[in-house]
Amino acid sequence: MQAIQTKYLPATNRSGDRIIAKCHSGKITVPWNWALDTEENHRAAAYALARSLGLFGAWVSGWLADSSYVHTCLKRHRYPHDGTCDRGGRFRQWDVLCDRDYEGRDDAL
Repeated sequence: MQAIQTKYLPATNRSGDRIIAKCHSGKITVPWNWALDTEENHRAAAYALARSLGLFGAWVSGWLADSSYVHTCLKRHRYPHDGTCDRGGRFRQWDVLCDRDYEGRDDAL
């Protein structure tokens, strides 16, 4: 199982603020969404990468000393499903395919 690391990239002359999500199998860059807070932006980027790679499951997220975040799968699912998300605690458990959080939200991804 792979962990996903997300990192904030500040705006440049050519690109706006963004989050890069990467793991051993690939990477994706997601524009910063000003409607979301910092943790939600990192989770949205990790969600986008995990979904593109077909990584379904229950995940936990935490931050590292360099201000990047790491997202690790606790329990892998073989197929997408409508799970629930636990919003409590410093390390939040989230389901990569938690439809009520991200599906259909243009502002989330």
